[in-house]
Amino acid sequence: MLICRRKIKPVWFSKTAFVIAVLGLPPVYITSVHYEHVNGLFPFVSSFGVFSPEKHWFRVLMISYALFNMAGNCFWFMIARSKIVNMTQSIIPHIINSSIRLLMIISGLCLIGLSIFDMENYNETHYLMTIGNFTCHVLSILFGCCLVAKYFEKPFWFSCFRLMLIVKMIIGAMSFVYFNVIGLPLLSTLNIYRMKPTDGGYWEFLYCAIAEWVLVLACILFTLIIALETQTYEDILVRSKTRNITTIQLMKQV
Repeated sequence: MLICRRKIKPVWFSKTAFVIAVLGLPPVYITSVHYEHVNGLFPFVSSFGVFSPEKHWFRVLMISYALFNMAGNCFWFMIARSKIVNMTQSIIPHIINSSIRLLMIISGLCLIGLSIFDMENYNETHYLMTIGNFTCHVLSILFGCCLVAKYFEKPFWFSCFRLMLIVKMIIGAMSFVYFNVIGLPLLSTLNIYRMKPTDGGYWEFLYCAIAEWVLVLACILFTLIIALETQTYEDILVRSKTRNITTIQLMKQV
């Protein structure tokens, strides 16, 4: 009721998350490179949360993005639920839809955790949360693709975008883990954040950082897809609300 009275549209949450990510990352990157905290060529995104002053902005960026992204996904969940109810009585799509909501909540909590547990002091915890975040995204995109293809109108392009993101994230995740594993035994450097080509494990960790950027960009693009899908199908929320109000009024008359 509050959303309708103030004319706040559900799509604004996902759009806000997307804008936060697109406009927030470049200043953090520029600041970190300017202070010579990291290399200018494909630094680890996680390294932005290690040094001051950029780590404070990075923390605000991660937390705000996670909160708006989770809110946007909740509205997408409501849209999917309404479409499922109108088209089938099977419980399976509802289970899939609930799983998507749970996965994106876990992903959001992992993002908040990543902003708190930096890779300098909590490397193992940070690594596990990174893997957890990307895994939840891949599964959520995959499950969502099944629902979009089955229950949404004109699903072709949205399904294609999701499938491309799945391939991109799987390749990125496998590369991230692979180069991280083979790079650790070779690691020989005085500063992991500003490695030189002559340092042991330099190329392995460079490829690992590139894979992390691929995954991060895929997550941001997924937020954009959620925003576009919500904008395309958000009318069903208005219709559902109108139908509920009409039902309540009829019950009162009876």
